[in-house]
Amino acid sequence: GALNCSARNNNISVTNCEIGYIGGVLSDICVVQAMNGLLKKGAKYMIDDLKKEKASKKTIIYAPHHSYNRSIHIGTFDKLGKQVLEFAKKHREFNWVFKPHPDLKEVLYGDIRFGKKFADKYYQEWADLGQSYEKGNYFDLFMNSDLLITDCDAFLLEYMPTGSPIIRLERKNGTKLSELGQEIVQGMYRTKNFDDFRNIFEELMVT
Repeated sequence: GALNCSARNNNISVTNCEIGYIGGVLSDICVVQAMNGLLKKGAKYMIDDLKKEKASKKTIIYAPHHSYNRSIHIGTFDKLGKQVLEFAKKHREFNWVFKPHPDLKEVLYGDIRFGKKFADKYYQEWADLGQSYEKGNYFDLFMNSDLLITDCDAFLLEYMPTGSPIIRLERKNGTKLSELGQEIVQGMYRTKNFDDFRNIFEELMVT
């Protein structure tokens, strides 16, 4: 059946298990239909820490992709990674969750602009600030959150059934989305720079 997703003022219907991914490559997103069914039935399991925080704090997920210097070129970590962390430190009234792509740390290790020392310290700072979530199953994490900040296209449809807003961090001159991908992101908050990100975040979560 169709998975009906609503984000902002756009209604989007996905009628099969494939969407056009970056560069026109098809990506299997059957997991989205599974998540949609899970949401309808209600979550059986909860992340304990998030459940405790939910009543008093809103939960924000920052999920950066690893491809800031790869061929698909959608990641924004080199431009925004440090700034998002410093911004989070100034907004400790929220429960922050760092959910990086599994390959991000290795990419940072091999990048002379960052390196192992920087990467380890960066990950630890997120853990000290809130949570660093590197587990495979993130359905409960998504369902118990209030906002997703990401440049990872695979998360876009997976998060939409939660009904919470998405801020999509975009790279100037990044790899072009497919036609369907471009349609989907029209229903999200989009930014290519930190100032716009901060304004959107404050509009959504602070005011």
